[in-house]
Amino acid sequence: MWEGALLAQDKINVDGLLPVHLELVKFDDGGNSISGMTTAYQIASDNEICAVIGHGYSDISLPCSIE
Repeated sequence: MWEGALLAQDKINVDGLLPVHLELVKFDDGGNSISGMTTAYQIASDNEICAVIGHGYSDISLPCSIE
């Protein structure tokens, strides 16, 4: 999945499909809900991040979406 996202990023940036440069940033949730929640809060508090693709597993995503 990550490699596909990087290919899409390259195409978007090379073709100038957005008015800004797209940068993908990978975060590691450690495969557990505690680390996943910490990572989610870190991402949410960063004003330069405008979108999130999401966690790889629903058992990590669900606790992060409750609040």
